[in-house]
Amino acid sequence: AKVLDFGMAKSLATPLATVDPVMTRRGRPLGTPYYMSPEQALGTGGVDHRSDLWAMGVIAFECLCGVRPFTGKSLVEVISQITGGPLPRPSEHAAVPTAFDAWFHRALQRDVQQRFQTAHALLHELRDALGIDALSATTHGPNSGASPHVRALGGHTVSCGFGDRTVKRNHHNKGYSFVGRQPELEAIDEARAAHCRVITIIGAPGSGRARLGLKYAASHSAALPGGVWSCSLDGVADDVGLWLRLGASLDARLSDDAPTASLGHALGGLGRGMLILQRTEGCRAALAAALSEWLNSAPDMLFMVTGNAPLRVATEWVLTLDGLPVPPAEVQGSLGVLRRYPAAELFMRRAVAVNRELLSQHHMAQSIADLTRITTGSPLALELLAQLCNRCDPATMARGVAQAVADQSDGKRPSPSTALAGTLRWIWEQLGDAEQALLAQLSCFAGSFDIHAAEAVVVLPLDIGEMVADGLETLCDGGFLLRLGPADDARYAMHPALRPHYMAQLRNSGEQRRSDTLTRHAAYFAQLGDPNMVEALTSYGGRRRRDRYVAEISNLDAAMHFARDHVSPEVAAAHARAVAALLRTYGLHGQAASTLSKATAYNNLDAQVRVELALARAATLLGVERTAAAVQLLQGIATDAAAPQRPAFTAKLRRLQTKAALDEAHYWTAATLAEQAMDEAHTQSRQLDLAHAQRLRAHSMTAIGNLAPARALLAAAGHTAAQLGALRLSGLCLADLGETELRMGLVEQARGHLEQALRHCYELGDRRDEARVLAKLARAYAGDTPRETARLLEQAVSRSRELGDVELERQLLMRLASRYEQAGLDGQARDTLRRAEHLLGRHEEADAVLVALLLRRGQIEVRQGDWQALDELLRSLQVLAVRTPSAFTTARRLAVDHLNEAHRAATRPSQP
Repeated sequence: AKVLDFGMAKSLATPLATVDPVMTRRGRPLGTPYYMSPEQALGTGGVDHRSDLWAMGVIAFECLCGVRPFTGKSLVEVISQITGGPLPRPSEHAAVPTAFDAWFHRALQRDVQQRFQTAHALLHELRDALGIDALSATTHGPNSGASPHVRALGGHTVSCGFGDRTVKRNHHNKGYSFVGRQPELEAIDEARAAHCRVITIIGAPGSGRARLGLKYAASHSAALPGGVWSCSLDGVADDVGLWLRLGASLDARLSDDAPTASLGHALGGLGRGMLILQRTEGCRAALAAALSEWLNSAPDMLFMVTGNAPLRVATEWVLTLDGLPVPPAEVQGSLGVLRRYPAAELFMRRAVAVNRELLSQHHMAQSIADLTRITTGSPLALELLAQLCNRCDPATMARGVAQAVADQSDGKRPSPSTALAGTLRWIWEQLGDAEQALLAQLSCFAGSFDIHAAEAVVVLPLDIGEMVADGLETLCDGGFLLRLGPADDARYAMHPALRPHYMAQLRNSGEQRRSDTLTRHAAYFAQLGDPNMVEALTSYGGRRRRDRYVAEISNLDAAMHFARDHVSPEVAAAHARAVAALLRTYGLHGQAASTLSKATAYNNLDAQVRVELALARAATLLGVERTAAAVQLLQGIATDAAAPQRPAFTAKLRRLQTKAALDEAHYWTAATLAEQAMDEAHTQSRQLDLAHAQRLRAHSMTAIGNLAPARALLAAAGHTAAQLGALRLSGLCLADLGETELRMGLVEQARGHLEQALRHCYELGDRRDEARVLAKLARAYAGDTPRETARLLEQAVSRSRELGDVELERQLLMRLASRYEQAGLDGQARDTLRRAEHLLGRHEEADAVLVALLLRRGQIEVRQGDWQALDELLRSLQVLAVRTPSAFTTARRLAVDHLNEAHRAATRPSQP
């Protein structure tokens, strides 16, 4: 049973007059007024599900604070509080987190467009605000988990500048057993001893390839300080999918120009570790090309790959995995004898868990032995069969599976894949109607899913009489699904070897049923492309939001292709917006722009949706400094986007126009546009848009040189963002505020605001913003604490290296080298400059930067008197002068001449 509404509940134990002086009477709205939304109280119409979300916000306040947010002696007084006046702050009434204040203020936004739009979003935000999540694991370093694709084995806490920090993560709840495989584990050890760095495990589906890799990693994690990382590439068919999956797993910042190099740099920053790449069948060529590069850029990383064929890369060692060893046909004996063979041991271990009477049924030994041979020792097949031991005995199983496998193989000797297919067909026939309906419909999920997704997609016939949630637990108990994470926030995943078989069953159920299921699947995941949710990903930030999008990337991709051809272009466009948002999050702006461009070209696309896509594409183009293209695109949609009935479009348009003007150094134009955006946002009571506009106007004021107004605007924007719970935007405003105060000479205030911004970064798990704030904080400490400055810059360098952000790391290293030089630490400055040199590629712009770095290091070599190093450096400059003459300005040529003269003077033979 579900409690749907408390509004009309009345106490029978206490007289009504002593409980509630404002009860409804004849002629008044039904229920108590305390939970009414403003639109209900005023009777203005437009009441929908968002009124219920308002009521949920009121109920949450009352549950946590013990009082109602709106009280009064009369109905008029209560409604007056609901429809106007300041909202109460929960933390002033009870000991609740300040994040709950922000959640409550968003839940009770009087403008329904600014309120939570779905119950799902409201619930997820409430969990974040109250800190309700799974077990704790580290943010960074060897054992961080960036997504459901990442599972770091082991535990460490990484020290940072302002205290150790952790974020709450979900750990993989393993659903499959591990038995035997000792020879294979020893063979992997021998391959590593022979300096093989790519271990490729190939075999039939269900043979236990992934669990062997994870078992090896778990037993060797202590010797891998860089951590053990796991990434599933199931369904990935190209290099873009590879970059995104692995980038999300490592939480790396990729480069549009060289994403593979960015990933290699991030892997190299981890040190000695292991990366497990599972189910690589669809992207073998792309992965092989990437691994060839990563073997050089991450020299201490071990790569373990599971698939169906070798990759044929350097240092690869291939392990072909067969089924578990089975009892020979001539073996006779008891259950105890059978347990010497891993296949029988695995079956009995799982079977006894569901039917303990099997321990005394020694007459079943022969049937169990037959069963292991029929299935060719497939771990997946044996585990699924074992779960049925509470429905039928092993003898019945052996007869049924043998017949099914024989039918599948057409009289030929069955292969492991054929044996698994026959076993799955027989198991399907043993399942009930509810289980069959669930499995068939759940096969539409291309990745993991949660209970909300399952309930939205699966429709069970009324005569079955079973709830979807109960069915999921039954399938988990039967081994058909894996449960990921804790029970209160679980995700589920179907074994990839099972999915094709149950998709076939979905097709067999009829084209209409299949189409309806896939349509519901597409409609559910379209919500991730809702503009408000995409805006929350940008402005509110947080690892949990990123994880949500990362977890659904496979489903989004599958849903987008189906929706485009079979549902509607608008639904497919929503998927495209969600995918593009995720691509932008990890730095793949070019791919995001391409995705949005393709969606804009969909036939019969609604004009409003087309404008939304164009705005998103313009934002993406500005992210990669393609300002001219963005301006042209904005000019083309300006009239449609600025329509009075579309205030959200107008706000986004003004914001993008302001950013473009700033990029083009048109600072007064940017200031005017930002002021217009502020006025429009204020008039329409759009607080988040107001905060964005204030920050952009502050940027234009800073560029003009008006620092005092910029400081005031940033303080106001940060305060508004914090009240709304937009933690990332608040942190960005605080960082900008600190930087502005540094320019004004307000060092103490700057330190306070930058440290506050850094805490926001830690809370959100945003390492890129963290690296930038650390660099700014180092400037704040530069005047009187050089060691603290260097330490903060080293931390910023470390964060950027973990991200794989080569350009940011190089900039930070150059600043760090300057700091060492100022402190008179020439040796450390020289080493730091060498680190920066190694990060440069080979192109004209990189050569110009490299010349500048070499000249700086040359001056240090002269001071240090290291003439051999100076000689090598001068040779490098000679090569660059031939390769890229444009990199040598007149001043740089003079600097080279001075270095040559110093070298000649030092190495000239002394006169007798």
